[in-house]
Amino acid sequence: MNELKRIWTDSYRVNWSDSDAGGRLSLPGLFGTMQETAWHHANHIGFGFESFTENKQVWVLVRLLVKMSYFPRWEEPFLIDTWPRGSEGLTAYREFRIHKPDGTTIGLATSSWMILDAETRRPRKDERLKEFNTWVNLEQTLGGEAPRIFMPEHTESFGFHKVRASDVDQHGHVNNANYVRIAMDAFPVQQFRDAEPSEFCINYLAEAFEGDEIELLCSSAEGFPVIKIGGRRLADQKLIFTSEIVWR
Repeated sequence: MNELKRIWTDSYRVNWSDSDAGGRLSLPGLFGTMQETAWHHANHIGFGFESFTENKQVWVLVRLLVKMSYFPRWEEPFLIDTWPRGSEGLTAYREFRIHKPDGTTIGLATSSWMILDAETRRPRKDERLKEFNTWVNLEQTLGGEAPRIFMPEHTESFGFHKVRASDVDQHGHVNNANYVRIAMDAFPVQQFRDAEPSEFCINYLAEAFEGDEIELLCSSAEGFPVIKIGGRRLADQKLIFTSEIVWR
């Protein structure tokens, strides 16, 4: 039997579909690859999709903060390292390092996750998190956890999004990378040709399901290069996600 790894590494190449109008790896593409790498490691150490499905549980991403010094271009290779940083209460933490094949670090990220009961969709305590903590690597990529993001009192509506089948993953809710894709619609195409994000943080506050209509909110452009973006479900006026992007 192969020895289990405390740090997991996956190799990627920027696909055409994961690149933005500027020819760089897009934020939704980056989130998708980080999600895949996290799943691969979780499966490897016994906390993955199959194991949780048997116990009627699901992992959900609560917050993620990523800081990038460089975005790889279309067809450029890159690697992602990930490791669990332990758990506290109902929250588990996972770190990421994005780097070039020569080892040069181009991005760092930290994330917070929770376990939900697949039927009630409520947080569920799992004693196995004690076992999860045996795989801990205490290295913190960004010195702490992803912060809470609050929308300002005054925001501008920039559109509406109705959740369709293409937004939804196997857990039956909008996939975390698709929230990022929706948030990026706050900006015109030219923005991605003229600039790139240096930092992005997102808080997932509630699940969204097929048929939900979400109003998309944005802070004033006067705050540029820091812009906050959020989504509010029309049916109950509940914030579904909040995020903050820093451009350079």
